[in-house]
Amino acid sequence: MKYSVVIADPPDPSAVVAALRALGVNTEFVTRELPEDRHLRRRMARNCVWLFTGEGAVQVTAVFSRKALADAWLAEKHLSGELVAYPLDTSVYEAERRWGIPEVPQLGPEGIQRFVGRVAERYAYRDGKPVNPGVPSP
Repeated sequence: MKYSVVIADPPDPSAVVAALRALGVNTEFVTRELPEDRHLRRRMARNCVWLFTGEGAVQVTAVFSRKALADAWLAEKHLSGELVAYPLDTSVYEAERRWGIPEVPQLGPEGIQRFVGRVAERYAYRDGKPVNPGVPSP
């Protein structure tokens, strides 16, 4: 292998490098942060929080800093519902406009306060297990 790219969640390269070294990968590692203006692709949520809404709930029932923590908790409790990544320190509207999503119209205050977006990573769970592991819900 000539090179590999690893994207960490949370973006802490030291933990990833330590894990790779523990597996016997002894090579030079180069780490870098993605530029703030880089477009996020589906399944690459960063600078996000993960909100879980349980089946039948009308509001969010749990918030997580990392998807892995949410996955473990949902599995432990055998819960059903939806887990969605939301941008941190900004609105969904501003985040999608910054990411260059062409379908995001110019909106005024009333439109912005109701805008929920369409590109956030979202995963469905049934009894603590992902409905389609590794595949975001539409």
